[in-house]
Amino acid sequence: MCSDGTYGCRKAVVIGTEPIGILMSTILKTYRFNVTIVNRRELYPFEKEIINLVGLKFYNSAKYLIQHQT
Repeated sequence: MCSDGTYGCRKAVVIGTEPIGILMSTILKTYRFNVTIVNRRELYPFEKEIINLVGLKFYNSAKYLIQHQT
């Protein structure tokens, strides 16, 4: 928990925009986590609408290569 009693200072990454991924992201967001949801494809219109409505961040991992840093 953060000093203000919420989880607003915590980050969560959820992989997948299937129903369970969106559900878990929404639950984490209600606990005030900073949530990013990741998928390997572009969002379908209804997924985009839900993600924008809930206030999640989205990352398309197929579009951008993640660089490994040592």
